[in-house]
Amino acid sequence: MRTLTLLFSLIVTFPFVLSAQTAGELLQKVSAALSEGQDDYVVSLFRQAIAAGADQTEMYYWTQIEKNSAVAPRLVNELATYY
Repeated sequence: MRTLTLLFSLIVTFPFVLSAQTAGELLQKVSAALSEGQDDYVVSLFRQAIAAGADQTEMYYWTQIEKNSAVAPRLVNELATYY
């Protein structure tokens, strides 16, 4: 019983994060994928970033994305779909 109590208290004290990523981490991956030209992956990561933090992702779009790029309309479409 003590072992079970100890195990339970450790789990409660130190909860495990199940691969949850912040918008900032995802947007860093977006930047890396953009530089490599992986447009489909960029859109997928951008969609995940919106779910993690729409405001931060929108700010990223307006400040970091080249609006004349081929992927820009797809990214703004993802933002519009979210809102």
